[in-house]
Amino acid sequence: MTAVTNAGPSPARRACLRAGLGAGFALMSSPMVASTDDRWRERVLQGLGTTIWLRAAADSRVRAERGLDAAVAAIHRVERSMSLFDPGSQLCRLNREGELADPDPWLLDVMTLALAVAAASDGAFDPTVQPLWTLWDAARRAGTRPSTAGIAAARARVDWRAVDVGTRTIRFTRAGTAVTLNGIAQGFAADVARDALQEAGVADALIDAGEWSSLGRAPAGEPWALALADPVDPGRIAGLVRPDDGRSIATSSGFAYPFTADRSAHHILDPHTGVSPPGTRLVSILAPRCAFADALTKVFYMAPIDRHPALLTRWRGDTSPAAGERHIDVISIDAGGVIRSSSGSLLNSTVPARRPAR
Repeated sequence: MTAVTNAGPSPARRACLRAGLGAGFALMSSPMVASTDDRWRERVLQGLGTTIWLRAAADSRVRAERGLDAAVAAIHRVERSMSLFDPGSQLCRLNREGELADPDPWLLDVMTLALAVAAASDGAFDPTVQPLWTLWDAARRAGTRPSTAGIAAARARVDWRAVDVGTRTIRFTRAGTAVTLNGIAQGFAADVARDALQEAGVADALIDAGEWSSLGRAPAGEPWALALADPVDPGRIAGLVRPDDGRSIATSSGFAYPFTADRSAHHILDPHTGVSPPGTRLVSILAPRCAFADALTKVFYMAPIDRHPALLTRWRGDTSPAAGERHIDVISIDAGGVIRSSSGSLLNSTVPARRPAR
């Protein structure tokens, strides 16, 4: 999912975004001109394994800069507690030691949400999938594929019920358990960055923390729009999404991190089989909170909406694990390139590709 605004980022920034967003995405912009609105301020930083881009406007430059300072601080806090890319993070300590005392309250919140989604999806999303990821990534580096026995052994260590979250402690109840929050932490970072900007009085903003959230309007007063590109053919644009109702958007695609040359195995692994789902190229979720959307992209990657419509009904009903998170929509691209949208959220499916020069 890529941003469409009336003021495109610099060529260097576009190259940075392409790298950060991963295979299957191309930055779309219209037209590629600099904004003359000097209310807009921008920050670019590295975090949670990606390039994070924050853009904000307020009634003064000072207010916008203070909001961006607060958003950056919030993202750094997320990274210190939840990143697998920082060996000193609280999550890495938990994986090494099997128990973590006095975790950051945000880590408790995200772990609680992750386990709630795991329970409600019958484990289609499972934060303890890390042993499978480690197995497949080691095989990738060796130029091989894991053995059937190796996959079975790793799968035996995957069970969200082996994580016990208390008020002051997170601990594993089974040896060999390891957690990844890579499937939810970027969405949470987008949420807290948006909250920080809003609390600082920022009226308009776009947050790209690997997943997307926004406030208000784009430069020149246009509504924010995101262009969905087919990961197999980034020049093929599925259409536009306009999150005018304040919802955030998260996207998962296996093409972002393949384990094998033919891309049949990638970083999105089915906890129940130990291999990548063969029928899906991409899933995008619109939801009021980006962390929830981020987690649900994996649920619907395992159970596409055309095969399991009842699952969508479940998440829109009273059994949703997060209060206020019931307004969701699903957009998917299957292995054959067929695009589906649960409620017409994907607009203008004939939008031509407008690919900027690198």
